[in-house]
Amino acid sequence: MKKDKQNVKKLDSAAGREPYKKDLFTEFIGWSVMTNEEKERVGIISAKIFAKKHSIHESQLSRWKQRSDFHALKMQTQRNKLRDLTPDVLAAFHKRCTKYGMASDIELWLALVEEWDKKKVIEQKPALEFGPNDIRALIKNLPLDKQKLYYQTLARLIADATQAEDRSRNEL
Repeated sequence: MKKDKQNVKKLDSAAGREPYKKDLFTEFIGWSVMTNEEKERVGIISAKIFAKKHSIHESQLSRWKQRSDFHALKMQTQRNKLRDLTPDVLAAFHKRCTKYGMASDIELWLALVEEWDKKKVIEQKPALEFGPNDIRALIKNLPLDKQKLYYQTLARLIADATQAEDRSRNEL
């Protein structure tokens, strides 16, 4: 909750004014990110009950929600709350990845844990391999001037094909 109060102070100055009953405003943000189960546990299941319990008019809650910093503070508070769950979520996610091995799960794992970016993957291509009856063996039997010509043409062909493949991969 201390972090949340610091966040409120920081963003309020950006909004240009302090919220009315700042501590209660912070508490309202915290209540806003609670699950229905958590709200039932604390006995405040609606905004109306929140206002009544804290001796504040419901219209004040509406004014707080209209503040330019309310949604940003609410999201920041939600993220802080969810960060505490991250170890459990990652453990369950790891279990799922190892059990089912779904590609989308593994990609998400790599993005989260390894900061992997699917868009920046550089595919490792195996080197082109030719057998004894490949085109180079045929070229080798030609006169030297023809060999030079065909090797240059072959090199251009490989370079052009590689560039075309790279372009098509980048368009994805």
